[in-house]
Amino acid sequence: MKQKLPWFAFYPADFLKDTQHLSHDEIGIYWLLLLAYYNTGKPLPNNDKALANIARCTVRIWTQKRNIILNAFFKLRSGKWHHKRADLEMHKAQIIHKIRLKNMAKARKAKQSIGQSIGQSIGQSISQSIAVHSHSHSQVHKERLNDERLNVPARAGAHAGVVRSSINRFEDENRNGLFGRLALILGPDEMERAGGHWRKNWIGPHPALVERGLAELELQLKEGRTIANRAAYLTDLLQRWL
Repeated sequence: MKQKLPWFAFYPADFLKDTQHLSHDEIGIYWLLLLAYYNTGKPLPNNDKALANIARCTVRIWTQKRNIILNAFFKLRSGKWHHKRADLEMHKAQIIHKIRLKNMAKARKAKQSIGQSIGQSIGQSISQSIAVHSHSHSQVHKERLNDERLNVPARAGAHAGVVRSSINRFEDENRNGLFGRLALILGPDEMERAGGHWRKNWIGPHPALVERGLAELELQLKEGRTIANRAAYLTDLLQRWL
């Protein structure tokens, strides 16, 4: 079952361009219909009274505006009004949501592993310190205990290094995964020509943006759209969202 998300992607420039022919009250009606569509995640009913209620206007006003709005933005299929762009955006949002959940699960697992490793190391250090302390009856043992105390900051620094190393490794794995997906979509020629550019200028500083762009491009290809220059298409998307 798809999870209903509390957000949707909105592009003001596209909305303003697509509604240039509408009056202010028609834009208001269309916007309320669109919000209801995203909020429920389902197509709208083919019922004038129900649609008038959603648009918060009288049935008389709705019947005057009905064809202007529905014919411009919706398609009637199986007794329901479908919005192609909204369906596309909701599908993209589900893909992005699943990828984020997967990455969050990986991050939690990595943090748990780091915590267990640090806990074990600290426990061993404490046990060793207690053992030395309980047997320190001579000056030699006292000197060893002092040495052990002096080494605590160094061990703490080593543990911090383990944390940083593990987190950096997780981030590197995530970026390498994006690079692999990018190579599959753009092809070996593009990656041989500009792989360094993609890694340095996009995957490195903007991994979440690249993830969103790949989801969009994969969806377009899945729907059968022919994109002659995939690299240029993806670059245009990323620059527009940046």
